[in-house]
Amino acid sequence: MIPGGFGRKTAVALAALGLFSLVFSLLAERGLWPKLPAGALHGTDLVAGFAAGAGLLAYLLFRRPAGPVPAAGDPIRSPHEAPAAAPGPPTSPRPEGLG
Repeated sequence: MIPGGFGRKTAVALAALGLFSLVFSLLAERGLWPKLPAGALHGTDLVAGFAAGAGLLAYLLFRRPAGPVPAAGDPIRSPHEAPAAAPGPPTSPRPEGLG
């Protein structure tokens, strides 16, 4: 199961890339795709890789945490766990006979 948001966008991007690859391969095989001269894209992979790496680094450094960050010394709890009861005066049982 793909979660919403980022996962869905990733799945759509991968499907689009696969479709483009298929169309490119079919058109290039039939000679319908323009051929570039040798060395026309020299160094493009380095620039694209650097840009992707810088974007990933920026995303990892500046993303917001998914939930509240526990303070130092707080126990780590599962998000499905019930919250701890707030400290307060002890409760006493109701006296017998009152409603």
